[in-house]
Amino acid sequence: MKSILFILPYWGNFPNYFQLWLNSCKFNETIDWLIVTDINLSQRYRVPKNVKVEYVSFNSLQKKAKDKYSIAPLYPYDLCKYRVVYHELFEEFCIGYDFWGFCDCDLIWGNLRSFITDEVLNSYDKISWRGHMTLFKNIDRVNQAYKNEFEGFKTFRGCINNTEGINLFDEVGINKIFDKLGYSIYKKIPFADLKIRQFNFICLHNIFPENTNINQIFHWSVEGGLERIYIDHGGIKREQIAYVHFLKRPMKMCIKETENSFLIVPNKFIPDQELSINSVLCLSKDKIYWNYWMSRLTFNFIKNKIKCLLTQQKYKPDIYN
Repeated sequence: MKSILFILPYWGNFPNYFQLWLNSCKFNETIDWLIVTDINLSQRYRVPKNVKVEYVSFNSLQKKAKDKYSIAPLYPYDLCKYRVVYHELFEEFCIGYDFWGFCDCDLIWGNLRSFITDEVLNSYDKISWRGHMTLFKNIDRVNQAYKNEFEGFKTFRGCINNTEGINLFDEVGINKIFDKLGYSIYKKIPFADLKIRQFNFICLHNIFPENTNINQIFHWSVEGGLERIYIDHGGIKREQIAYVHFLKRPMKMCIKETENSFLIVPNKFIPDQELSINSVLCLSKDKIYWNYWMSRLTFNFIKNKIKCLLTQQKYKPDIYN
């Protein structure tokens, strides 16, 4: 079986459902995760064996990035610009793995090996095209692909130097380079990337048929992984998916963190229950007035802005002093 490592550098507050994220990592016992942080996870969370934790200050990582690339991330969120070089920033941890990659933690994993099979891994250089979950084949030509610069293309150097505007190099630029080089990208992983400005669970990217992309909820269990549940042709349908990404969506915890199964509905985690057509329709639809939801979005936007400013002050770099 091909070995896989996901790398997640993180400084700041984890989502309130982070233990559920860890539980879904544990469910994928043949895949490893590396969390790089300065937060003592063992004091708050039950960290599974396949999730390794490396305690590093953000300032030390800034210095390491500056030594390697002549410029450092100013704040933790800026590390998104460096995702394609995690195999260099955390080189010692990638040794021996067939694939390395990056991911977000505002999501819940399903059974990844059902979709990222050895057949897929043997056939492709890169798995997925989105920043919330990407894998690279751990070989030199793939690892060095980010260095290529083509006329009219966004570049890694332009991204970290902030000379090319909103770059999204980890999601757009690197994929265009792979296409130009003729390197293969696997794009057939079914995932739910939820729209942030929609109370209901509506998925982006047209991965699912339009008529099934409404009135949907999700179910997670240690036995079956993650299912998308929706109404189609007058009946309840269930479909296994790789993960659901909440995309900064506030989620309320209405379950214990130790639950072996639960439902994911807008916008909370609730205890598992028997489902009927009526209950799926009831659980999935907008139950609050649009103006109220917009006020909540505004409130959360302001709250997140304040958090961002406080984080920036906390991690204000001194490497240039």
